[in-house]
Amino acid sequence: MSIVTITARAVLAFLLLHRSNGNTVRHGSNITAEHVDDPTTSYDMAPQSSSRRRLQSDPPPPLYSITQTYRLRTVAYSPVGNRLASAGLDRDVKIWDTTNNGASLLHSLTGHNGNILQVEFSPDGTMLASGSHDQTIKIWDMTANGLLLRTLRGHGSVVVSVSFSSDGTMLSSGSNDENVIILDVATGALLHTLEGYTDKVRAVSWSRDMTRVASSSWDATVIVWDLTTTPRRSCIILRGTRSRSGLWRSVRMVPRSRQGRRI
Repeated sequence: MSIVTITARAVLAFLLLHRSNGNTVRHGSNITAEHVDDPTTSYDMAPQSSSRRRLQSDPPPPLYSITQTYRLRTVAYSPVGNRLASAGLDRDVKIWDTTNNGASLLHSLTGHNGNILQVEFSPDGTMLASGSHDQTIKIWDMTANGLLLRTLRGHGSVVVSVSFSSDGTMLSSGSNDENVIILDVATGALLHTLEGYTDKVRAVSWSRDMTRVASSSWDATVIVWDLTTTPRRSCIILRGTRSRSGLWRSVRMVPRSRQGRRI
């Protein structure tokens, strides 16, 4: 896989297409995992129509782009309204208003002491979580101009991935410390530490019913954790090799079923 430097303009322009580039599995898939060499490895994918395939091979031009002077690492759209969050190497979270096919900066959220690797809105759009090289997760209030609500701790290394539960009360996160942790968003309390990986955890995702968390790691495994059992039961559903071709870097629960237990 060749290494390509992607500018902030290119990343945001890509997001704002509002279309799939062929590497995103939509509703109807069971397992979706992003592989280092094969961008999407999917299981039990729903068949796509020829018209959709044509759209994916011939994407429309960008609606607009936002130019930054630093490298971006993460972008996220709010599930409500027209707000877009972006963050990267400047350690700040930028909130943009994308109304009327344009983008204007609403807020610049400061407080992290390291590069920001992921931002994610809560399901109702009222909060934003950001994970950083400074080993913390910050929760921002989107109803109060991005006010910092609290700083969550629990990892011993870089926070790579964050994911809200479906009701927004809990947050799962993955880290270079090889652990997945579950935090109470309101209090910051550490609820669970899920151990079992032998390398960096790259991605986490909740089931819709909040009973399970899926995670992927550079140790070439995808694990589903059952939060209803004590001790927490886990099931390795994908296993590769510890070569470059066996690394999984993302995983996502797909809300196809009522419980959202397909990934």
